[in-house]
Parts: sequence; structure tokens; C-alpha cells
Amino acid sequence: MEDSLNIEGGAQGTLARAQPLREQLRRLGEEFRLVEQAKLEWEVTVDSLPQLVVIVDEHFNILRVNRTLERWALGGVRDVLGRALHAVVHPGCNRRQCDLLQFIRHWQITPLESQRAYEAMDTRLRRYVRIEGFRIPESDLLRPDEPGAVISQVNPRQPLRVSERRPHVLLVLTDVTELKQAEDLRTRGAVELERRVEQRTEELLRSNQELMRVIVEREEASQALKESQSESKMLSAQLQTAQERERKRIAVELHDSVNQSLSAIKFSIGHATQIAQRGQTDAAMQMLDALVPMVQATMEEVRRISMDLRPRSLDDFGIITTLGWFSREFSRLYQEVEIVTLLRAEEEDIPVPLRTVIYRITQEAVNNAIKHGKAARVEISLAALPEVIELAISDNGRGFDPDEAVSRKRLEGGLGLGSMRERAEFSGAAFEVRSLPGRGCVVQAQWARHGLAVR
Repeated sequence: MEDSLNIEGGAQGTLARAQPLREQLRRLGEEFRLVEQAKLEWEVTVDSLPQLVVIVDEHFNILRVNRTLERWALGGVRDVLGRALHAVVHPGCNRRQCDLLQFIRHWQITPLESQRAYEAMDTRLRRYVRIEGFRIPESDLLRPDEPGAVISQVNPRQPLRVSERRPHVLLVLTDVTELKQAEDLRTRGAVELERRVEQRTEELLRSNQELMRVIVEREEASQALKESQSESKMLSAQLQTAQERERKRIAVELHDSVNQSLSAIKFSIGHATQIAQRGQTDAAMQMLDALVPMVQATMEEVRRISMDLRPRSLDDFGIITTLGWFSREFSRLYQEVEIVTLLRAEEEDIPVPLRTVIYRITQEAVNNAIKHGKAARVEISLAALPEVIELAISDNGRGFDPDEAVSRKRLEGGLGLGSMRERAEFSGAAFEVRSLPGRGCVVQAQWARHGLAVR
């Protein structure tokens, strides 16, 4: 009885001592189950990532890798365990300047750095890859029941084992090819957009400049038109004034010379008629004979006035003959002035519309040279050159300032140089007056022969 009590008491003591051990084993099993579950969940999560996630030891041999390795066609997850990372990712690569190899060597040379990253176009992977590395502290993967030991198994279906190889670096390789392509496309788009904006800006600037030029030209043309209209009105007024002045001059000449001569002739004829009626025939005949020179002078005066208005020879014989006649007439009227005519043109060389213009310019220029310039010599030159028809009237008179003379003539209402210029330019000529005080004067007009109709 006593023995049975002792046995029972010993068993109870043993059970009492074993109870903490069973509790400790239970807790340990629960912890291992939680660790296993956590590992499984982590690996499932990491396997679903598009990035290539690799854990390597200090020699950069692979300890863990996710399933992206297989999706990138770099081998199986189990087959690469323990192999060098560079050999797996870049099989057969012997390049000393390989970016991945340089990245690994940098980690090994300076192991204290906790994080590194780089991006590059990986010709082996044919991807634009961003690689980020994170150093793993030794305490991160320690077993809860065995300090100093780490979990290094990748596949949760294999039994756990303790390895002396410690996880050293966590590497994340991200394929950013599409992102880079999108960035490149966006960059190219931005560059192209900027180029188009600059091109369009330049086009707008050119258009604006062209528009401003057109506006300026239109304003200048409008101003020139206003000035031309003003000059036309002034010229019209001057022409009307000149016409009235010319009519007045002709009326005065007709009244003072022709009309008085005709009145004297009429009176003489009437007186001779009365004498003849009284039978004094000889006296009447003598009186009539005395009227012949007066009639002749009156005829010459009428011819002179007619020639001033428009010489008949211009229509009957042409400009060449008329200029010769004009030179002779002025030489007869102004015997102290030498008038020289140089004609190097044929009548058929001068278009009909220009003949009157040439005569009027010559008439005005010669009159100015004699009356205002007090010239002793005047030279009239008309030449039909291959390209142009040129008229030049030069003198050795006292000369003048052309700009001042034109302004003075306009203010005074005369035609003068202004009329010559208008006649020349309206007929299509290039007109020029060259003169200096004391140096004489040259009046020149040139008509381009191209496009001129002779008849």
C-alpha cells in the first residue's frame, strides 16, 4: 500500500515536471507554424510581384528568388539556388564593364553601404532595368529558438534547414522598359512640340513682320497717293493758270501786234481808197505799196504765235525737222546766242506720242536757258540709242539750285521745271536736272525703247 502510494506520488511528480516541457514544445510548435505560415504568405506575395526579387549572400550567390526568374526565362527557382547572381542573370558574360558586375563589385568593396541603385539598358535581358539593393542586417532572419541561425530555404514545401550562409543583400530588379519608352515618347513629344511651337512662333513672327511691312507699304502708298493727288490738283490748277496766262499772252500779242497792224492796214487801205476815188491814183498806189512790208510783218507775227502754240511742221514733217526749224528760229531771234543742234536719230525712231513731249521740253528748256540763265551757248541733243531715246539740253548759263527753283516755281504758280518733269514722267521718261550756280544747266530725259510703239 505504501509502495503504491510512493509510485503514484512519483508519477505525479514526473507529470508535474513534464508539464512545462510540453507547454514549451507546444509554444515552439506554434511559433514554427506561424513562421512557416508567414514564410508561405511572404513567398506567395513575392512570387506574384512583377519585379525580380533576389536574396544573396555576401558572395552574391542566390539564396532566395521569386518566380519572376522563370517568367524572365532565366532558369528555374530551385536550379539557381547557390549560383552566382551575375552568372544567372548574364549567362556567358565576360565583359569587364558589365553594369551588373560593377554593381556587385561595388557592394563587395564597400559592404557598409545599406542601399544602392542604378538604371541601365541591359542588353542581355533586352530590358531597361532598374536595380535596387538593400543590405540585410544579420538579426532580420534569426530563428526564434536558435540565436545565430538563419532561415535560408526558398521553397516552403522543402523541410526547413539551418544554413551557415547568411542573407547579405536583398536585390529588386524592375523592368522599366515600357516606362522608359513612355518617357522617351513623352520627351520626344515634348521636343517635337517645342520644335513645332518654335517653328510656329517663327512663322507668326515672319507673318507679323510681313504684315507690318505690308501695312507700312500701304501707309506709304496711301501717303504717296495723297501727295500725288495733291500734286495732281496743284498741277491741274497750274495748268489752268498757265492756260489762262497763255490765253492772256496770246490775246495781248494779238491785240498789241496783229490787231494794231491790221487796224493800221485797214486804215491805210481805206485812206488809199478815198485818194483813188478822188483820182489820185499814183498816191493811192504808193500808199498800198507801203502796206506790203506791214502785211508781211503781220504774217510773220501770226506765224510766230502759231508756232508757239503748236508748230505745223511737227505734224507735217516730224520732230527732227521741227527741232531744226526751232533752232534756226531762235538763232534768228537771239543772234547773240549760239544754238547747236545734234540730232542722232531718224524720224521713224521717235514714237508719235513722244514728239510733242520732246518739242515742249526743248522749247521750255531753251527759253529758260536764254531768259533766266543768260546763256551764250545752248546745245540741243536728240539720240536714238540701242536701249533708250535720250533728249538733252545743256547750256553755259549762270545755273541755279534745282530744288529751290522747283519750290519757287510752285509757289509762284509757274510751270517751268515742274512742267518739264511732269511731261517727261507722264510719258514714261526718267527726268533729271543737273545744275549748280555759275556752272550752267543740263536737262535730260530718257525713254526706254523697249515696249514703245513707234506708230
